[in-house]
Amino acid sequence: TKKHAIDLLICCLKARLGNEDSCKIKQLIRRGIDWDYFIKIAAIHGLLPLLYKTLKNTVPDDLPGVISEKLHKIYLANAGRNLFLTGTLIKILNLFDKNNIPALPFKGPALAELVYGDIALRQFSDLDILVSLDDASKARNLLETKGYQAEINLDDRQFRRYTKVEDDMAFFSGYGNALVELHWDLSGGYSSFPIHIETFQNRLHFYKIAGKMFPGLCREDLLVYLCVHGSKHCWERLEWIFSIAALVSSSSQLDWQRVFNLSKKLRCRQMLLLGLYMSNDFFHVPLPSSINKRVLKNTCLPHLAKEVYDSLFKERSTPVEPAVSSRFGTFHLKVRDNFPDKIRFFLRLALMPTKGDWREFPVPAVLSFLHYGLRPLRMGESLIRRLKAKGVH
Repeated sequence: TKKHAIDLLICCLKARLGNEDSCKIKQLIRRGIDWDYFIKIAAIHGLLPLLYKTLKNTVPDDLPGVISEKLHKIYLANAGRNLFLTGTLIKILNLFDKNNIPALPFKGPALAELVYGDIALRQFSDLDILVSLDDASKARNLLETKGYQAEINLDDRQFRRYTKVEDDMAFFSGYGNALVELHWDLSGGYSSFPIHIETFQNRLHFYKIAGKMFPGLCREDLLVYLCVHGSKHCWERLEWIFSIAALVSSSSQLDWQRVFNLSKKLRCRQMLLLGLYMSNDFFHVPLPSSINKRVLKNTCLPHLAKEVYDSLFKERSTPVEPAVSSRFGTFHLKVRDNFPDKIRFFLRLALMPTKGDWREFPVPAVLSFLHYGLRPLRMGESLIRRLKAKGVH
């Protein structure tokens, strides 16, 4: 049944962390699994390679041959794609290094290496790179000289205006086989303060990616970022919760004071605690007693987690279709640390131009102030469309 498929998925993830034995997995398989549904939800949540390896390592004789073969083919295809993207990432990082642009890869191969220890075990479709705001224009121009096409066609002056209100821009390779997201702020407007490359430069961690060493976020900073990122997208993928569980369980020497100091500075403590709460609740990852006390003391977390759980396994037609109706909603207000932050977030949403505004109305740089007037109109139009879709007149 579908319920057994979801239970099997969660059991496999627990087994990966050492919090479940193979007996429970065998029992679930013997009860009967809707394997098509299992593969579908595993793909939606970005977990197929990891689940395949876990099943092969724990219950190789219980996995139906045709399913094992199908999962193996998917695993190999993902591994090949990841190797290609990793090679592309190395070329871009070398390009930036030669042109004196400090750059930090995050998510993608970097997260796979740190959390899973193998770039083949994570599903990712793009490459995320953080540069400073001052280097954003130079990095963009370098990508374009290598044949990458920006998602929005802006001249240099327009792009500089764009970077004042947005945090990233996507670039597509000429052959359409690689997507690069260039970031100059990791917060995406979801923490109360921007998260720039300068936030991390005194405490970088060096990763070995395909045999080469590259700088990246240390474990403490990565943990805070992952919680902000998950909250930004309403935790619609179980892999995001599992990544936090895997990061915490593999980091016995985490500097928790640094973690909370950064979350306090960025005013994203509620997002951090929610991520930790769900990683413990789902995967039984033990937290230090001092952290556990903070989690248990926060009575809002079970309600926020339930909101996430209720939408986590809702039917979706494709892996990219979000489980939530909007990138912005009441959930984003609920995960704010305090009421003033809720107000600031709402005002930013209502008044600050976005990528969509620049895409729809790429006005000359000198007229970019018009976006501040267009933004409320676009929000109003979007609200009317949603109400009509729900049958409200």
